[in-house]
Amino acid sequence: MGRIRNHFTRKNPKVSASSLVETIVATVIIMIVFGIAMNSMLGVVKQTTENSTHKIDSKLQKLSYESVSYTHLTLPTKRIV
Repeated sequence: MGRIRNHFTRKNPKVSASSLVETIVATVIIMIVFGIAMNSMLGVVKQTTENSTHKIDSKLQKLSYESVSYTHLTLPTKRIV
């Protein structure tokens, strides 16, 4: 018990430095975790973007149907002078 108390109460305890291999392994693990997280977030953003165009697509489809069905409907055109 005395050795443990002396180990934690010393003023300058020695901390062993990590080796280069341990640092590289830790960095690779962190990069893999962030890569998986980024891939997941990209999928969520892509799905949200694709779902947000549904209203625009349905409105365009309705307009194209109305332009074919009704002859009195005219689409606005811009004349180039």
